Amino acid sequence: MNTKQQQIAIVTGANGGIGKNYTRMMLDDGFRVVMAVRNEVAGSLVRDELLQSHPDAAIDILKVDMSSLSSIKAFSKQVKEKYSRIDVLAHNAGVYFFDNERRESTDGIELNLAVHVVGPYALTIQLLPLLKETQGSRVITMSSSEHHGAKIDLRDIQIKERFEEQGNMIAYSRSKWAGLGWH
Repeated sequence: MNTKQQQIAIVTGANGGIGKNYTRMMLDDGFRVVMAVRNEVAGSLVRDELLQSHPDAAIDILKVDMSSLSSIKAFSKQVKEKYSRIDVLAHNAGVYFFDNERRESTDGIELNLAVHVVGPYALTIQLLPLLKETQGSRVITMSSSEHHGAKIDLRDIQIKERFEEQGNMIAYSRSKWAGLGWH
């Protein structure tokens, strides 16, 4: 099928868990899928596995680090050069830490916030022209039930103060809530 005619889904974090299963669902529905992954080797293994059950599927792998604004910009440039439409942009990439160590992206953003909020927002904005040109396109954000009850302190959205008291589970919950809020 011609790339210009076939519906295209971009799935971040497509090489495992929910992202892998969502990729499979999109293939079941006849979409060409762009697996947007940080680890291309892991992505290739999943692509090979998916091709076992979907031998005629069109699956592309493009590298992106959803915590890095420069990586998102480079990824978006590749997408705009290669595809003439985006029917589904599925934000699934995520991080989850079980400790109280505060981590930052290369851009200096608390890592949960970078991957679950800032990265998806930046990617959507970068790809908005293609999304707008594609009739019926949609943006989907995967979340978690852990967003319930999350209270965000707008004075300290990056949790720079007392992070070790609150930890990554609180940071994760807040970022998942905020990720749902920007839609």
